[in-house]
Amino acid sequence: MESPSFKGGGCQADYTFVYALAPADPDSTEVSRTIVRRVLDLELVNPAKYEVTPGRLSVNRYDQDLANSACDVYDGFLHPQFDSADPTGAPPSGPTTDPYDRSRDIGKSGTEECGTVSRT
Repeated sequence: MESPSFKGGGCQADYTFVYALAPADPDSTEVSRTIVRRVLDLELVNPAKYEVTPGRLSVNRYDQDLANSACDVYDGFLHPQFDSADPTGAPPSGPTTDPYDRSRDIGKSGTEECGTVSRT
């Protein structure tokens, strides 16, 4: 067990995945990219001060930003827009953003406006 002077520690993960996705139609040759950025703040909490499982990380923050996925659809799946298909979900109403801009704070999950991406 850690000493009472143990103050804990934390780390932040900020990562971007780019998914190449294709329609379910086996005859289609179309491909579209969906960009997912996630920010995760973790903390190792002092078990001498708090009721926690020693050695386990605590999640303090989990935010995500999806680019080229249908607006207002939060079902755990990606819904990419393909040029050959009609748009799904609500139309974009927010600003144009660069999905690869890691200097931008992505804020709270699901509360941001749905905008247009400047590139995929």
